[in-house]
Amino acid sequence: MNKTIEILFNDLVFEFSDSNENYNVVYKLISQYHISDSIWKNKITKSIKKALKLDCKKTALRELKILLNKCLEKNFETKAISAFPYPGGKNKMKKELNYALEVLNEDKTEIGEKFEIYADIFFGAGGSLISMSDKLSEIGIKKVIVNELNKTIINIHKLIKEKPNQLIDAFSNLIKTKVVSKFGRIFLEKEEYEILASELKEEVHNLEKNNERGVETAIRFILLQCIQYSSNYTPKVTFEVSNFSNKIYSSEKIVEVISSFSNRIKKIHSIYNKFDIEFKCEDAWEVLQQYKKNKNILFNIDIIYVVEDNTPIENFSSNYFEELQSKDIPLARTNYGVKKFDSIKYIKELKYINCIYNNNAHPAIEYYRRKFGLEKLIFTRVETSSSIEKGAYRHTANEYIVFGLKNN
Repeated sequence: MNKTIEILFNDLVFEFSDSNENYNVVYKLISQYHISDSIWKNKITKSIKKALKLDCKKTALRELKILLNKCLEKNFETKAISAFPYPGGKNKMKKELNYALEVLNEDKTEIGEKFEIYADIFFGAGGSLISMSDKLSEIGIKKVIVNELNKTIINIHKLIKEKPNQLIDAFSNLIKTKVVSKFGRIFLEKEEYEILASELKEEVHNLEKNNERGVETAIRFILLQCIQYSSNYTPKVTFEVSNFSNKIYSSEKIVEVISSFSNRIKKIHSIYNKFDIEFKCEDAWEVLQQYKKNKNILFNIDIIYVVEDNTPIENFSSNYFEELQSKDIPLARTNYGVKKFDSIKYIKELKYINCIYNNNAHPAIEYYRRKFGLEKLIFTRVETSSSIEKGAYRHTANEYIVFGLKNN
């Protein structure tokens, strides 16, 4: 009869026996963190073997848990990771965002002024704030305004700031009941993830329809984000019920995200506590108009993306751009469930605000950037499908980071 042990892996309980198959599952789970240091790998391997050999003595399990958590913390420090997977993450452009912020702060200082407030009006999973948090603190930002139209998402961020341990415990219990107890393991087959996703969608929708946006809704929404691939996550039209795709991440990717949940939430909680954060759930344009007259506010506009177009602006007349309307600029595939969006009015508004603005490369953005005298960085991102679905793709895309002070 196989001996069964429980390893508290990052506050989640995974049950496995001493069979080779289950041993490999645990080691595979550890390897998701791409730990290249052979010393760490050796320590972890020995610790697992010791836990099995010593018939699951608590001291051995405690030692293993400490090692695993140290590895997670070591790995996390090299990344800027948001609370949950979300389209348009800013982890990879952390360097570029912080460069733009540094230049803006220097320009602001030269005219005898300083930024007092940072406002992110399309907050999503909060990747921009997380990526720039250290630099924002360094330049003296204390007040942060975050705005997100999805009520469930904005409440997740409130919970991370105000009740992180409650969120972590509830998520851990959800994994145990929805995954481990039901399927008997953490690495599931695609069909099993589809069953799980279907159940979670129904539960999230029922909770949202009843306007229940607390911990139970949050943990189900987050788990769905861990499972789903390339989803339109924000709600359709009314922004009352969240919209999810039917594609599934690879099993390894799902386990990687789930198992690092506790550390991510704790880390983000510590970041949020650096600032006095005001949470808003309003139309982004209204928030922009409300605060834009404040000369010491810096807006981060991580907007709904348009389809990439690298055509040189010299190929067009200036009249073309002045007469261009938003309906003439198609939205990108990952458009968050939004069918219509006035991209042009936000581009024209950059003249009147201190801003860091993100979008796919497009001649209309380049035209107004030059017209307003704003600076630009080009970030080339590699898009790779990690979906289980067939037809996975990999290609590069150019993204603009436009930034500058308001034109007085």
